[in-house]
Amino acid sequence: LEDEEGDSPDWIEVMNPTSIPIDLTGWHLTDDLTDPTQWALPAGTTLPPLGTLIVFASGKDLSGHANFRLSASSGYLALVRPDGSMASEFIDYPSQEEDVSYGVYGDYTAVGYMVEPTPGSPNIATAFDGFTSDTQFSVARGFFDAAFSVDVSSATPGATIVTTTDGTVPTLTNGTASTSPATISITGTTVLRAAAFAEGLVPTNIDTQTYFFLDDIRTQDSSRALANGWPSSSINGQVFNYGMDPEIVDPLSDAEFEEAMTDIPSISFVTDLDNFNDPLTGFWVNSENRGRAWERPVSVELINPDASEGFQIDAGVRLRGGFSRRGSNPKHSFRLVFRSEYGEGKLNFPLFGDEGTDSFDAFDLRTSQGSSWHFSDTADATFNRDVFGRSIQRGMDQPYSRSRYYHLYINGQYFGLYQSQERMDANFAASYFGGGDDDYDVLKTRTRPHRVETVDGNPDAWIRLFDAAVAGFASDSQYFAVQGLTASGDPDLAGDNLVDIDNLIDYMTAIFYTAQRDGPVNLNANVPKNFFAMRARDGSFGFRFFVHDNEDSLSNGNSNVTVDNDTGDRLTYFNPKWLHQRLSVNALYRQRFGDRAQRHFFNNGALTTAVSQEIFRSSSDAIENAVIGESARWGDAERSNPYDQADWQNAINDKLNNFIPGRSNTVLNQLRNISLYPDVDAPSFNQHGGQVSIGFPLSINTTEGDIFYTLDGSDPSGLNGILFNATNGSSIAITTNTTVKARALSGGEWSALTEASFLTSTLASAGNLVISELYYNPPGSSDDTEYIELMNTSLTETIHLDGLSFTNGITFSFPDDVTL
Repeated sequence: LEDEEGDSPDWIEVMNPTSIPIDLTGWHLTDDLTDPTQWALPAGTTLPPLGTLIVFASGKDLSGHANFRLSASSGYLALVRPDGSMASEFIDYPSQEEDVSYGVYGDYTAVGYMVEPTPGSPNIATAFDGFTSDTQFSVARGFFDAAFSVDVSSATPGATIVTTTDGTVPTLTNGTASTSPATISITGTTVLRAAAFAEGLVPTNIDTQTYFFLDDIRTQDSSRALANGWPSSSINGQVFNYGMDPEIVDPLSDAEFEEAMTDIPSISFVTDLDNFNDPLTGFWVNSENRGRAWERPVSVELINPDASEGFQIDAGVRLRGGFSRRGSNPKHSFRLVFRSEYGEGKLNFPLFGDEGTDSFDAFDLRTSQGSSWHFSDTADATFNRDVFGRSIQRGMDQPYSRSRYYHLYINGQYFGLYQSQERMDANFAASYFGGGDDDYDVLKTRTRPHRVETVDGNPDAWIRLFDAAVAGFASDSQYFAVQGLTASGDPDLAGDNLVDIDNLIDYMTAIFYTAQRDGPVNLNANVPKNFFAMRARDGSFGFRFFVHDNEDSLSNGNSNVTVDNDTGDRLTYFNPKWLHQRLSVNALYRQRFGDRAQRHFFNNGALTTAVSQEIFRSSSDAIENAVIGESARWGDAERSNPYDQADWQNAINDKLNNFIPGRSNTVLNQLRNISLYPDVDAPSFNQHGGQVSIGFPLSINTTEGDIFYTLDGSDPSGLNGILFNATNGSSIAITTNTTVKARALSGGEWSALTEASFLTSTLASAGNLVISELYYNPPGSSDDTEYIELMNTSLTETIHLDGLSFTNGITFSFPDDVTL
């Protein structure tokens, strides 16, 4: 039962079983025998005969919420009359289970557990005395190459085990029933669901185990799909496509096919196929419908081919996407939502390893659509454009959403290559920036009709940002004000921080570099598309923007998407590109844009050719073998001769060898043409930062003009700029940890900023091994991370760490066989 904040806290139902109204003034609830007036029921509330009142036992400071929570193990609970006497009490109620209520029923004297809580309505006529012990499987989910038997059991004496293999929910009237343990023969790919039932006890939840057989998957065809309950023809215009193409799988050896299907993890969806395909209620065949009303229950399993830890969780599933929702598309993308109504309220699992959070309210399971074989019928499909765009944002040291690749199966039917993506909502913000979900405003675009809408929080700050953009940024004070700064650019505690300027610049640079034509503005339709905007409501940071759905990109290395357009001059269309255009009239913004471009396009920045190629390779290498599975499943969806791994490799090589190598210079020239990058080249250093010896001679070079530099963190174009005499080969001696900033001045125009940090001192040293950096994040911050970075300063030897240790009062010793 959700409260007004969308949470599902504990709750207590109070009922008037009499024939007369009762005024609740002076009545109390308590979970403490020594404090009978712990929480007062709402004064002035009258409970009519047989009427009920729901009280959330959340501990929140909200009206209608008790100031305590219920104990899960057992506890005391009492309803106290105004005179202090107990009207009703549980002296020691038994342990509680999630989504099962406990209370009186029948004539209001019997007590028990109720599997279907009925807040606000009469309690059910019967209840349960306890719980059936959970089911246990003798063989865990995974990949198999030989038939086996699995025993499903419950520790409850006399329990009945009910199993299904068609995705439906096991009940006493659906499935195969037997006395515990039930023995099931597994001879091919099987989705096994089980529940245990015992008289007078609450049944178990539904447990699901998927068993994969690669020989079986390799030969999946239409007849197998139809036999497993998939439709034989389109429903509501939704087309279906089944099976593995023999032209792809037959030439493969067993080892090659196994490598293709086990090189990345697999996700298994298991559900009653009516949830997908019922003409009236199935979300798959009513694909244009959106929202929670079209969310359906599903079991989700992550199965790692190396048998390492995965997970199983019951969740809600719905479609995601815009244009790709149409029924002519046989392969849709999904959103998975974790709610207590399905089971656990969150997914607690490190989906992205050490790269990201390990707790999720939801995530998307995307598949390439705009550049794909199954829908857009293109030989240019790389299946990593979106991941590449978001990884570029990561390389710029900006917040980004994370991904991993998976093979997806639905009730054992292979559905091809998918990628997870974090949902950029308030829960995402709380995970990475701290605080709670209520601390953030989040907006995004939607289609049909195209508009910008609020996801979390409210749009008030977004409206203020729009109003500021309409007014313009001709003056520096306007430019500073939108960042929450004073008219002179100093911090302003009373300021309204509405936009993170560096984030906006880097976001737009990523859009320009990848030649994204479908966001934040669709350049064909001139409508807002495919962006998320996020702001801390306390103003600790202004709106930040996230690369999203970057599929319509990387088409041509000469593409120019920097051109201005008017999309955004009304609130419902307001977007980061129009904001950027409005800011571009300001010289300070243009200078900052050039400085950020200098950072990313030079000195091993994210948009230099070698680094960008490496980012691209990291996402393409991850699916080099897995793409064979996609080819077998979908390569023939739009043409008779299927697309294959060679087609994919050609598309990958085209981006690596043709798009990326010249892209940096192309975009820099485009930025120059619109005054976002200076015509004067920035200076260069003989070493661009890093570890140096004390006294290191830093030389600064330029192709034109005079060089000015600073060592105090200020801008060289300001009053503190020092003229550097490069004509006589002079240099700056680096004697301590220093950040050097330099610009060139030519013909009255400043270059972009060259900036690098040099490290001369070390915190500790052991021969050629040094502690080069300490990092600490205090508890309660966004990361709670502490680390120590080591550096091997030797150029000639590997250092063995065996026997070495750190100590600050607590000693950490390195394990054996660790080298640096």
